[in-house]
Amino acid sequence: MSRHFLILFILLGLYSCKSSKPSSATKLPKALVGEVEMPSYKASPTRTVDVYHTSLDIELDWEKEEVKGLAKIKLGVHRTPLTSIDLDAKFMLIHSVKIGDLAVKFKSSDISLSVLLDSSLVFGDTLELEVNYTSRPSLANNKKNAAIENDKGFYFINADESDKLIPKQAWTQGQTQSNSVWFPTVDRPNERMTFDLAILLDSSLTSLSNGDLDFQESLPDGKRKDFWSMKKPIAPYLVMLAVGPFERYQEPNSELPIGYLVEKEWISQAKGIFGKTPKMIETFGKILNYPYPWSKYDQIVGRDYVSGAMENTGAVLLGDFLYQDQRQRLDGDNEDIIAHELFHHWFGDLVTCESWSNLTLNEGFASYGEYLWREAAYGKNDADAYLEDFLGSYLQEADEVVHPLIHYRYDSRDQMFDHHSYDKGAVTLHYLRWVLGDENFFGGLNFYLSKHAYKSVEIHDLRIALEEYTGLDLNWFFENYFLSEGHPVLEYDWSSADGHIELEVEQVQEKGKSSFEIPLGVEIFTDDGKKTYKRIRITKAKQNFKFDLAGNVQYVHLDPEGVIPGLILESKSYQEYRLVLKNTSGYRARLIGSAGVLLSATESGAPISDVVELLETKDEKLLANIILLLDSHTCHVYNLQDKLEHLMIDGASSDVRTNSIEAAMAYYAQKLSAEKLERTVYDPSLMVAEAGLTAIMEVDFDRAIELAGKKMNSKYIQELSPVAFIFSVDGDPSEENFFLRVLESRRTAERYEILSYYVEYLLNGEKPEVQKRGADYLVKYLGEAEEWWYKVLAVEGLKGMHAMYREQLDLYVDAEVEGHSDGIDDLQNKKKLGAEMTTYLREALDRARENESDSRIKVLLR
Repeated sequence: MSRHFLILFILLGLYSCKSSKPSSATKLPKALVGEVEMPSYKASPTRTVDVYHTSLDIELDWEKEEVKGLAKIKLGVHRTPLTSIDLDAKFMLIHSVKIGDLAVKFKSSDISLSVLLDSSLVFGDTLELEVNYTSRPSLANNKKNAAIENDKGFYFINADESDKLIPKQAWTQGQTQSNSVWFPTVDRPNERMTFDLAILLDSSLTSLSNGDLDFQESLPDGKRKDFWSMKKPIAPYLVMLAVGPFERYQEPNSELPIGYLVEKEWISQAKGIFGKTPKMIETFGKILNYPYPWSKYDQIVGRDYVSGAMENTGAVLLGDFLYQDQRQRLDGDNEDIIAHELFHHWFGDLVTCESWSNLTLNEGFASYGEYLWREAAYGKNDADAYLEDFLGSYLQEADEVVHPLIHYRYDSRDQMFDHHSYDKGAVTLHYLRWVLGDENFFGGLNFYLSKHAYKSVEIHDLRIALEEYTGLDLNWFFENYFLSEGHPVLEYDWSSADGHIELEVEQVQEKGKSSFEIPLGVEIFTDDGKKTYKRIRITKAKQNFKFDLAGNVQYVHLDPEGVIPGLILESKSYQEYRLVLKNTSGYRARLIGSAGVLLSATESGAPISDVVELLETKDEKLLANIILLLDSHTCHVYNLQDKLEHLMIDGASSDVRTNSIEAAMAYYAQKLSAEKLERTVYDPSLMVAEAGLTAIMEVDFDRAIELAGKKMNSKYIQELSPVAFIFSVDGDPSEENFFLRVLESRRTAERYEILSYYVEYLLNGEKPEVQKRGADYLVKYLGEAEEWWYKVLAVEGLKGMHAMYREQLDLYVDAEVEGHSDGIDDLQNKKKLGAEMTTYLREALDRARENESDSRIKVLLR
C-alpha cells in the first residue's frame, strides 16, 4: 500500500471516530443496484392558495392527549381557479367549517381537509375559513429517520404524571411537515404566514410560542389564557408551542428580549448553559451586516425531544441533553448547537428553502454558522479543526452514498437531513468564501438576505444574488459543487529544474463528476527559507502547471489553507512532512504533516525527539488528534509511555487527557501503575474520570472495586457507568442495591446503559435471590420501556438466566444418571435449586409475554 493511501486510511479512520450526526444513507447490496429505479423528480410544491394569516384558539386535553382548536385562516387564491380549498390536516376530527358565518361542506381524510365551494374562486379572491377541530397526534405514524425520530407534530410528555423524574409538558415539532397534525394549514416550506395563538392552560403552567406574548388573561378555576402573536411571516413548519412548569431566565442587559426557559431545578444553571447567546447574536449580526431580524429570542429545553434542536423562529426548542451543570460543561457545553439554531434565524427562517431539495440553504448555512461562531470566539485554528470534522463526517457518508447538495431525486424528504445537507454544505460554503474572498462572500450574503427577506428561495436565488453583488459568473461553482454529486480527489507530483517548477495534478475520484473545476492555492518552500504562494485553477482531469522560481525547492504543498471540499492524496518524504508541519499554518496541512511524520518515522529511522516533538505542540486540537493517530508499531519503536502519562494528567484539554489514557492503555497497559491512573479518576473532567476508572480495571481490579465503591453515589452517569461495569464483572451480591437504585433514578438512554451492565451482573455466577429480584425487575422494565430495542436487552437477561440454570440442571441430572455418588447431597441441592430457578424464570418469561403488546418482543420471549 502506497504511503499516500496509508495516510488517507489513517485520516479516514480519524474521521470515523469523530462522525457524530446520524446518517440516513443505506448501502444497497451490489446485486440490487442495477434494479433500483431512479426516484422521481421532486418539484417545489405547487401553490394554489396563499395563507396570509392564521388565528388559533386552542386548549390541551391532557387526559386524552388531544388538542381542541379553532382555526381562522385568511387566504388568497393563486392563478388557477378553484372549486375547493385543500389544506393539510393530519389525523384531525373536523367538527365544522365556516366561511364567514356560513357553514360549508367539506371532506376530510387522515391527511387533508377539502373545503367545497359553491362557486369558483379566481386570482385575487380572498376568504377566511373557520375550522373547528380536534387534533389527535397519537394517531400519527411514528415515522423514524436520521434527524427526527417520529412525526406526531404535537407531543404530550408525561401527561398522566406517572413518571416522577420529570414534569408533565407538551411541545411541538413541525419539521418537516408535521405542524398540520395540530392545526390545519398549507404545510409546505414555500408557504409563509403571520399568525396569532391563544391557549387556555392551568395558571401553574408556562407557555411559549413564536413572536410576542401580547397579554395574559386570568380566569376562574385556576385557569389562564395566553395570547401570542407573530407579526412577521414565517413558514408553517416553524410555528411552535410549548407548555409546562418552566421557569424563565431573562437576560438583564439586552435591548433585544432574550430568555431561557428551563425546569425549576435548572434555573440556576440557565445562564451557564445559554449565556453566550447575546454575544452570538451580536457576532452574527456584525458578520452579516444584518441585525437579528425578529422581535425576541427564547430558548427552551424539552424532555424526550425527538430531534436535537429546532430553529422555531424566536422560540428554539432543544433536547434535555442541554441540561448540564458546570462540571458537565467542561467536556462540551453544546454552544455549537446553540449557534446552529441561532444562525438559522437568518438562513432558514428569514430566507427559507422553497423545497426540501434545497435543504442545504437552511442546514448547510446553519452548520457553517457553527464555524463562524468558533472563528469569532476562539480563532481560525479552532474553527478549522472543527470544520475538519464536518469534512470527515461527509466523507464517511460518501463512502456509501453520494448525491448532489441540491437533490431533486431523493426517496423521502427526511433523507435530506444527512451529512451532505449539513456537513458538506458547510464545507462547500467555506470553499466558496475562499474563492470569493471575505468582502465578496459576506457582502453577497447580506445582499441575498436583503433581497429575499421573508421569502422562500432556491439555490439559483443564492447564485444570482452573489453574481449581482460581485459581478462574477458563478454558474461554474454552483454547477460543480451544489448541483453535481461527489467530490474531487486529487493526486499531485512536482519536479524542478533550471529555475522553474512543474506541478502535475490529477483528479482520481471514482464517484460523481469525473472532472471538477477547482481553484486552489499552492505553497512552495525553497532551501533559502522562503515560501512562495501561487493560486491555480484546475479545469481538467489531468493538468500541468509551470512556475518560474529561484532557489532549490524543498517541498510543494497543494491547498495549504485546507479549503478543498474533497481529498488530496499526499505522497511526501519524511522530511517533506516535517517541513509542512513546521512551515504551513493551515490546520489540515499540519494534521496531514503530523500523520505523515508518525507514519513514516519508523521506516525513516527518525529520532524519538521528532515524535516527542509532535506530542509537545501547544495546539490542543491538533494534539488530541495526534494521540489518536498513534499506532502500536510507533509506540513499540518509540517509548512514549512517560509522555502519555504526563499528558493524561497534565494535558490542557479533556480530549488530550482522555485520548492519552486510552493510548497508554492500548500500548503500555502492562507497564502502567494504578497510582498514576488513579489521579485521573478525580479529574474535574467527567470524560477523563470515566476513562481513568475504566482503565484501572485492567491494571488493578481490586483497586478498581475500591474506587467504584467511592464513586457509586455520584450523580453523574459518566462515573456511574464505569462503576456499573466494574460491579458487573465483580458480580458480588452486595452490589445489587447499586443497580436497582440507579435504574430507578435514570431514564431512557442512561437507564438502558446501566441496564446493560445489570444484565451482565445477573448473568455472572449463581446468586438465586438476587437473580429472582432481577427477573422481577426485568419484567417490570419490559412493561415500562417504550422503545422495542430497549426491551431486547431485558429479554436477553431473562432468557440468559433461564438458559444458565437450565444448563446446570441438565448437568446435575446427567450426573445422577451416570451414578456419581460423591457429594450426593450437594448434587441434590443443586438440582433442586436449578429446578426452582428454571421454573421461576420460565414463569417470569411467561408473565412478560402475556403483558407484551409488541409482536417483535413476544417472539423473542418464547
